[in-house]
Amino acid sequence: MLLRGLLQHAHRQTVTAGVAAIPEMTSGFLTSILHAQDAEIDATRIGSDYIHVSSLLEFCPRRHVVAVRDEINIYESTRSCDRVLWAIGKGIEAHVRKQLLARFQNIGCVGEWSCPCKRVKYEGMFNPNAICVRCGHVATHYDEFTLIDHEAKVAGHPDFIFMASGRLHVLEIKSMNKKDFDLLTKAVPNHIFQASSYRKMLAARGTVPVDPHVIILYVCKDYSFKGSPYHEFSIDATSPEVTNSLDLAWQNARIAKQALEGSQLPTKHPSCLTPSSPMARGCAACVNCFSRA
Repeated sequence: MLLRGLLQHAHRQTVTAGVAAIPEMTSGFLTSILHAQDAEIDATRIGSDYIHVSSLLEFCPRRHVVAVRDEINIYESTRSCDRVLWAIGKGIEAHVRKQLLARFQNIGCVGEWSCPCKRVKYEGMFNPNAICVRCGHVATHYDEFTLIDHEAKVAGHPDFIFMASGRLHVLEIKSMNKKDFDLLTKAVPNHIFQASSYRKMLAARGTVPVDPHVIILYVCKDYSFKGSPYHEFSIDATSPEVTNSLDLAWQNARIAKQALEGSQLPTKHPSCLTPSSPMARGCAACVNCFSRA
């Protein structure tokens, strides 16, 4: 009876959803579904005209403005092997956060908090007194905190923010294969830039003191028979070298914002002399960019 009921329910769903809901069973059909799904573009939690911190290092203001105005997808195509690696990285991030939240008992941790039924939902530092009157639970479900600089239209999601010694600290979590992990002697410059950008945006809020250092935690994603799978670096995000790179990136972001608010396009990138230049050939907005003055 149970099996018959399940079959009838599946048939009703097929009729309602359409033939495409259940593909024909062929050899390797699950793999083909996975490849197709892996190629889909992820939904973003920020506006299309906002620049994510991870895109700022090699940012072209003109490309961004053309892409926003012409609704061009500037994301690179995603392969299944990328998705698998990203999933491993996300799993490692989730593990680190889970362990830290458990040790801190959420106290002093900054995030987007919600109760099981989602009636209570807020962002900021954890509040143990935020109890939902509907489900009776404290809002303990954690999601990444969103930092937004509306003045420069820059946004991002730091991996973890927590309070210690009277200051907020920014933590960026990165996973590495064992070969690269064993050779690691200092933090990767791109990771320093990303974590320092989050610190800059957090400090700009001006509500709670922010530590001048950022923490970058590397996690080995291969099994280690000896030693720790964690490697931690503390970086001074207020050093001239870091602040100069941040100032240049924010300057480019403001150029893009001002162009979007007006009618003029930013100048072409110095590397894009012609449409056949190496940088231009790899740009999704190349044709649209060179069709304009």
